[in-house]
Amino acid sequence: MKITVLLFLFCATVMRAGPSMTADEVKQAEAFASETIPVFELKNATFEDALATVRRAWEKRHPEKSFPVLATDYQPTDESRAKSSAHITMSLKNVPFIKVLQYIGSCSGRRLIPRGQFFQMESRSWIEEDWVYRSHDITVEVLA
Repeated sequence: MKITVLLFLFCATVMRAGPSMTADEVKQAEAFASETIPVFELKNATFEDALATVRRAWEKRHPEKSFPVLATDYQPTDESRAKSSAHITMSLKNVPFIKVLQYIGSCSGRRLIPRGQFFQMESRSWIEEDWVYRSHDITVEVLA
């Protein structure tokens, strides 16, 4: 019985810890956070173009490493919001890769989320349900 409980606790601890990062992945994350892009300019670029520009700057500096950013977008419920995508214009000097992505995310309604071995650019979206919310005042009798 005791061995079963100990085995269960060990498995739960290992599964909770998740996969650990290798030394190369740690170096890549450190490089992504500390290395700077000397000149970064965008003019009226879409989110996809901006992300591609950052990707090219990363691959130019680190051709042997993959670009550690994934983009996730959720479909808008109506097409009018889909057509009104952001156009980004910025001119930056000596800015770290991670800061560039944070700025691009701010301009395009996305947030940068660290996910272990990579970063995720996720669109901020409202959850749209057919729920109705109402407010009701509480009377003194109910409070008594």
